[in-house]
Order: sequence, then C-alpha cells, then structure tokens
Amino acid sequence: MKKQMRRIDVLAVAVGSIIGWGCFVMPGNSFLPAAGPIGTVIGLFLAAVMAWVIAQSYAFLIRKYPVEGGEFEYVTQAFGKKHAFICGWFLILAYISFIPLNGTAIGLITRYIFPGTFLQNTLLWNIGGFDVYLGEIILTMIIVVIFMIINIKAVKVAFMSQTFLALMQTAIIIIFPIVIILTGKANWSYMRPTMQGSNGESVLSGIAVILSMAPWAFVGFDVIPQVCEEYEFDQSKAKVLMISTICAAWLMYSANTITTAIVQQEGYATWAEFLKSNPFWATGAAVERALGKPGLYILGFAMACAVLSAINGFFIASTRLFAAMAKRKALPSVFAKRSEGDGAPVAAVLFVGAIALIGPWFGRSALGWIVDMTSLGTSIVFLYVCLAAYKFAKNEGNKNMQTFGILGAICAGIFLALMVIPGSAAALYKQAWVMLAIWVALGIVFYAVKRKDYLG
Repeated sequence: MKKQMRRIDVLAVAVGSIIGWGCFVMPGNSFLPAAGPIGTVIGLFLAAVMAWVIAQSYAFLIRKYPVEGGEFEYVTQAFGKKHAFICGWFLILAYISFIPLNGTAIGLITRYIFPGTFLQNTLLWNIGGFDVYLGEIILTMIIVVIFMIINIKAVKVAFMSQTFLALMQTAIIIIFPIVIILTGKANWSYMRPTMQGSNGESVLSGIAVILSMAPWAFVGFDVIPQVCEEYEFDQSKAKVLMISTICAAWLMYSANTITTAIVQQEGYATWAEFLKSNPFWATGAAVERALGKPGLYILGFAMACAVLSAINGFFIASTRLFAAMAKRKALPSVFAKRSEGDGAPVAAVLFVGAIALIGPWFGRSALGWIVDMTSLGTSIVFLYVCLAAYKFAKNEGNKNMQTFGILGAICAGIFLALMVIPGSAAALYKQAWVMLAIWVALGIVFYAVKRKDYLG
C-alpha cells in the first residue's frame, strides 16, 4: 500500500466514521427520551471512558501487528482462524450497514429543510413505519456511486475530502450551542428534567440505555487500525488518534444533545413535553427556533458533511477489512487485488458499493434493525480484541497492559449484558434478534463453503 495518509487524514477517517447521521437525529429520538440532557452527557462520558479503556488494547496490538485488517489479524494471531472469522464476520456487517443507513439520512435532511420536493413524489412502500420514496433512493444511490468512483480512481482525493468534511461538521456542531447561549436564546429551565427520560424512567435506567448505545455510537475509532499500512507517520501515534476520536465524539454528541434541549419551543414548558408531540427532527426544530432558517441551513450542511464523511469513512475501513480477510482466504481472493498506483482494493469497493446500493430500498427502519444488531456484534469484537491484548501482554509479562485487557473485556461484557439480558432497559428488539439470526446463519453457510481453503 502507498504511504499517503497524514495524521489529520487518519483522524478525519475516524471522526467521520464515528459521527454520522446519529449525532443529529439521536438526541431527539433516543438520547433525551432515555436519560434527559445531563443524564445523556454523563452516560456518554461513561461510555467514552469505557471506549478509551478498550482503545488501549487496540493501541497495544497495532504496534505488534501493523497491518490492515485490524481486529481480524489480532484475533487470528491470538486465538486462531475460527475465532478470527467470527470476529471479521460481525465487523463486516457493522461497517457495511452504516453506509446505506447514512446515505438514507440525506433524504431526511431534504424532507425537513426542503419539504415537498420531487424527491418525495413517488412513494414505493412503507417498511416499519418509514415511507420509502424513489427519489430519495436515487439520490442515495448517486452519492454511493460517487464515493465508489473516488475510492477506486482517486484514493488521495478520498482522504482529502474526508478531512474537509470532518473539519466542517466538527466546527459547526461545537459552535452551535455556544452561539445559542451567547445570543440569549437558551432557556435553562426548559431543560427539565435534566437526568430523567421523557417518560420518567429512573436515572440509572436511562444511563444504562445510553451505555448500551456505546458500541454503536463509538464505532469509528476502531477503523484506525484498518488503514495502518497507509500511514506516512509512525504507528505509535495511533493511540493518540484513537483517544482524540473518542473525545471528539463525546463532545459532539453532547453538544447536539444540549442544543436540542436548551431552546424552548413555543407552547411547551420543557423539552420532554415537546418530544411527546413527536417532532420530525427535534434538533433541527431547536436550531431553527433559535437561529432561524440560516441556522437550519448551516445545521443541514453540517449533517450532510457528517453523513458523507461516514459513508466515505466506512467505505475506506470496510474495503481494507475485505482485503485483509481475502489475504487470509477467509473471503474470495479477488478482494485482495489492488489497482496500480494508489493500490485501491477495486473488487472490495465494488462489492461494498453494491451492498450499499441495495440497502436504501429497505428503508431506514429495516436498516436501523440491522444497525441495532451490529451493536451486539461490535461488543463481541471489542471483547475479542481485549482478550487478545491480555493474552499477548501476559506472555510478555506486561502487567499494565494485562490490566487494561481485563478492564476492556469487562467493559465489552457490560455492553453485551445490557443488550442480551431479558428485561434490561437496553435489551434488543425482536427484529434485531431476527436480523442477528439471519446473519449468523449466513456466516455458518459461508464458513462451510470457505472452510477448506481458509483453514488450509
């Protein structure tokens, strides 16, 4: 691979991956209803600390195995090919599913900011309560195709555009609550209740729900190992980049949550009352109320940047993972082939793009069920990585890293428990379990087909 990624490029890939549509939609849809504004900030902070603990294992392993594939390679070396296939199979779905889900968010932006456009003229069907329009599908597909071309023909352009998009979204998200407060548009009493959800859930229950979202909300820092063969700097800098990504994610999620809860809507005494009216986009409504249409357009631009950077970031990460698994014969060898010059994994880009082009036809609800399920898969990946770090650290007599490995495994175990224990406030919906069963079944079939070549 060509060494062409600067530190800012790597950071942009990670930040762009970790912050997508969810940072703009989840404050009103999930964060505030579960834990309130301050409860959300606290819950996300605890989740960020747990992600930081897990990142220590990644930083340790990337120095030992500075090759693309990240988790897949670590688990191969620590526990063998069978466990590595399980790890890689879950990670593939996590990376790929975020591409069409972020793509469909472009349609949500146009629905709110430019309602009644031609994009919503042709209704195809409704899946899980979400209307699927032909115009929005075509728009999403065009965006996916553009990024496919960029990632095949102009890898350097992909990195440069990622850096621009990530910088724009970060600056706007952080500035908005500051501007709202300084212009006197903030109403602190409107933030009640501060640490409870809109339905009166307990503080601990709300924070538990926020914690359960951590594997989904903080997926992105782990893409840094996927591109480590393309660094133009020393691999030891990866740890700082991962920690910076986690901190940036916590700050941006918190900023948009506060923005949503601090601007009083006409006719409502608290944010909880407003959310019970089921607004289409709560964060957009708050910004429009405080800063008018210009503020809303700027927010829409920031969301577009976040969506596009997430699509590009997961294109970069998923195709590198495909190439790494193909090298190990876990996937067809065609995915390991590179183009001349930049070394783009052409077949991997085309395949990931094809999957991303199919996704929008199912609508955001069905894609959301898949993403919910990937939180469980991502937790399993985190668990594998931390246990691998512990194993290697034990062999080396590295007591400090052994501690981080065990603590990281405990954090991953907590994430898993919150999602699988029946009755938990963060337990997965039945649709997510169905999606999980389908993906596991596909994995078993694929493993059976590739088993002879893969295990050698």
